[in-house]
Amino acid sequence: SPGGITTFYSPNNIPAPNGTIVSFQFSGFPGNHTVTQSTFASPCEPAAGGFDSGWVFVNSSQKTPPTWNLTITNDRAPIWFFCKQLKGPNNKTHCNLEMTGVINVQAANKSFASFQAAASVASTVGVSTQRTIINLCDELIRCL
Repeated sequence: SPGGITTFYSPNNIPAPNGTIVSFQFSGFPGNHTVTQSTFASPCEPAAGGFDSGWVFVNSSQKTPPTWNLTITNDRAPIWFFCKQLKGPNNKTHCNLEMTGVINVQAANKSFASFQAAASVASTVGVSTQRTIINLCDELIRCL
């Protein structure tokens, strides 16, 4: 991967019937990643009401990779996901670097390749659920 930083899920296109536990194992240090649900239309933005693993840090001394599990309860609906890490090589986010995936892709017109292509050029990574430091500073200045 670019710059030696792990910025992909493998596999990234997962078929999983109901009851399957999809286990995400985080490796590649140093690393701070998430598994965050998104939508096909907005591949790099957290889905309203969707899941988020929270930040998972990987360091060099870990013998067993940290894991996060997701149990599939509706295998007829695709589950789109991405990493919301903003710092990646070449001023790109991990989502822009194709750290994206899908569980149970359904329709040919909403393919994983199309989702990944949209993610590579997305400019609004993660903004729907968190304020940026710059915006927070602007808010504080207005309050003073």
